[in-house]
Amino acid sequence: MSGSIDIIVEGCKHHLEQFDSIRFQADCKHTYINSSDAPAILFCMLAYPRA
Repeated sequence: MSGSIDIIVEGCKHHLEQFDSIRFQADCKHTYINSSDAPAILFCMLAYPRA
């Protein structure tokens, strides 16, 4: 992971730096934005409830 990224979840902006994390429901409206000139590499993990 490297760089920084802004994540907007349901209209609320969160700024994440290298190794930061955020947790939210993936079915809500969200957007990932790299507002810098440097590349941003992030790790996304999705978890589904057991049926």
